[in-house]
Amino acid sequence: MTRSVALQRIIIVLIAVVGTFYQLPAQGQASQNLKNMRARVPSMGEGPGDWVQFRNGLGVKTEAVPYAQMRSVATGRIGNVPTSVAHVTWNTGGSGNWSALLMFVESKGKQVQVGTFTHYIGSTDKLEIKNNRIFVHLDSEDANAFKGMSGVKLEGKGWISMAPKEFEK
Repeated sequence: MTRSVALQRIIIVLIAVVGTFYQLPAQGQASQNLKNMRARVPSMGEGPGDWVQFRNGLGVKTEAVPYAQMRSVATGRIGNVPTSVAHVTWNTGGSGNWSALLMFVESKGKQVQVGTFTHYIGSTDKLEIKNNRIFVHLDSEDANAFKGMSGVKLEGKGWISMAPKEFEK
């Protein structure tokens, strides 16, 4: 093998490696952006809910929502659309905490909140987006509560999945 052929191969490998590392931060950056944005948590009564400004995944304390946290975040694609889902827990000053999944899509370079899934998902510890579905890992007991629910599929070992249409607009 000549030096020029060897050099060409090294350059091709370097381009591939740099390309891989160049693409990896995109998902991490989307997650970080999500953890530092303004999102609406659903109302537990009347009205559309309350806006919460998040910083590093923690909600900035307000009178309406004294505590909020993004417990887990997933990024991926639904179709060709960059999509993110966040598991958010919050309270409104009482003794109970509420949980919901919030869905965001990228539009004009920004993430826009497009839906909410408010069925009981309090024990969520992992989220994934793959195969055009949102996957949620719950305690097995909690996952079994979704058995027979329209639009939600039991995946086994505590995982459930749902299509994006299951998120309320």
